[in-house]
Amino acid sequence: MVDLLGGTPCNSFVSVVNSLDSEVFAISGMNLPMLLEVISSRNSMTDIELSDCAQITGKESICNINERFSLCKRKQEEKNDCVNQN
Repeated sequence: MVDLLGGTPCNSFVSVVNSLDSEVFAISGMNLPMLLEVISSRNSMTDIELSDCAQITGKESICNINERFSLCKRKQEEKNDCVNQN
């Protein structure tokens, strides 16, 4: 797992992998939830499964906080409206 596609860690990885004969998996755009998921699952998944899991977890952990809090606020307001009407 590397931080940015085209960044120094990624470029270093690519140059090392090109000299190897074995199959190696790499994911760029790493974030903390992705890293934690891979670390906790590495003994129970294949490399391909870990790669898929890392991508899914990384994407699912990205959110727009303003939108999320706005949605929560609207739900709370709707809930309060229901309680006040009863």
